Amino acid sequence: MFLKWVSGLVMEQRYYLKKINSNKTVNFFSLENDINLVNWVIQNIKINNEINPQFSELKRYQLDNIEYLHCEKNNINLYIILGDALESIKLIRKLTKIKFNFIFQDAFSPKNNPQFWDKRWFNHLNEISSDNAILGTYSCSKGVLRSLVQAKWYIASSIGYGKKRSITIANKINNNDPELYKNILRSINPI
Repeated sequence: MFLKWVSGLVMEQRYYLKKINSNKTVNFFSLENDINLVNWVIQNIKINNEINPQFSELKRYQLDNIEYLHCEKNNINLYIILGDALESIKLIRKLTKIKFNFIFQDAFSPKNNPQFWDKRWFNHLNEISSDNAILGTYSCSKGVLRSLVQAKWYIASSIGYGKKRSITIANKINNNDPELYKNILRSINPI
């Protein structure tokens, strides 16, 4: 089960479709508060000059005053939940009892969206995650790392991609890098 922001969803779908056994289902959940971005992605992100098959079959639903888009095709269950992410977490709990295995925390920066980088947010993610869940993010700020630790995530730094020197990987199993952990606990500016 994956939790991801919609703008990065297309490539990951293609990658995981190749990796999974054809009789297994992959569940993708994307939390979005900008319907215009969602509409743009649906209309403009193409594979082989065609709209992504998952996107072309999305249907709109509403539950508890929260709108979401959903389709199921080719062993992919795609949910795009619109609106406030903290409310969306409650909807996810109603839509599925499955716990998340992978979370790609790809919200805009902590400066622009502090609500997606604080202890409260990471606590919510912890609650909906499996015991062996992995959370990955490009953010390596001490405030974000401290929030993860306070929410009972164990963190490690990993080699970054592109222009990023490093990325943060977190899980629920204690394998913290002791030096990194000490530096985080000394951090005085949590999100």
